[in-house]
Amino acid sequence: MSYDPSNTDPPVIPDVIRFPLTPGIRKYAWDHGYSEQLLARHLNLFKSEYREYLKGMESRVPTYIRANTLRCRPAELRKRLESKGFVLEPLDFCNHAFRLDKTPFTPGSTPEYLLGQYFVQDAASLAPVLSLNPRPGETVVDMCCAPGGKTSHVAQLMQRHGTILAFELEEKRMRSTASNLARCGVDNALLFNRDAALAAPWLAENDVTVDKILLDAPCSGEGVLPNDKARRKGEVEEFVACATGQRRLLAAAASMLRKGGELVYSTCAIAPEENEFNVVYACEKLGLEIVETGIDSANGAPLTKGFTEIGALKLPGYVSMARRFLPHRNRTLGFFFAKFRKVVE
Repeated sequence: MSYDPSNTDPPVIPDVIRFPLTPGIRKYAWDHGYSEQLLARHLNLFKSEYREYLKGMESRVPTYIRANTLRCRPAELRKRLESKGFVLEPLDFCNHAFRLDKTPFTPGSTPEYLLGQYFVQDAASLAPVLSLNPRPGETVVDMCCAPGGKTSHVAQLMQRHGTILAFELEEKRMRSTASNLARCGVDNALLFNRDAALAAPWLAENDVTVDKILLDAPCSGEGVLPNDKARRKGEVEEFVACATGQRRLLAAAASMLRKGGELVYSTCAIAPEENEFNVVYACEKLGLEIVETGIDSANGAPLTKGFTEIGALKLPGYVSMARRFLPHRNRTLGFFFAKFRKVVE
């Protein structure tokens, strides 16, 4: 199936893709606890990089922290932590985050952490907020805000000026989010324990103009394989179920975003069903256009472009504007993100 730019009909995207299983795939899957189809799709997606990719997915990634500029200056934080025996390396794509090359004890137990001076989060999860680039005075919606890492990142880039509307459906996760935001000194976020997909009518009724949206969607979580071996059992049916929920949230996001407003969509999944297919859905069905993310490399290596060829399936060229972090390239968890703008007619 190929994409012809001159053809104005939207591309036909299947619900799921399956790849043939070889004896080698079956044996490796059995020996290492993978689902066969998960292993087969990764082989087909990463081709010549497959061995390096698999090695990266089976190795722990470094620990990263983001300095919370609402509480401290990054240079001051680095000095304090290094005096305790930590070794910090600044990130090349974010001027307020560090890789911890040495941790004499858990970074979540320091006075600086308890005072909200930093947040422990994977480097890849910095990208959606950096790409969204929230500015002071804007109204930003965080559709799936728990546990509050990205919400607090949005707040520090807004310098406490403007409004964050943060949604979380699970009450327990909302409580932990509220605790994290209080620790980090966030005072311009309104928390809602409700389904963000149902928020658009309420926002419209109250004349709320939404400038930017962060949608870090619930997903199958293949990208966290380095930290969670249970993810090796992922099945394609799970990818389809996740994609259905993600499209529901994407549709809601498109409806509440003002014309010309921007949306960043992200997952910690590898599955194209949850990523590239949703990019096509957003562009072809929701009145969104994909734009450059503004982040092309991390930890000295280029990010991977969105896949435009998946087996025999060919997707629109614009899908390549999306980006992926991968463990074997970027020393992070696996992570996908894409940036959109609502079309002004």
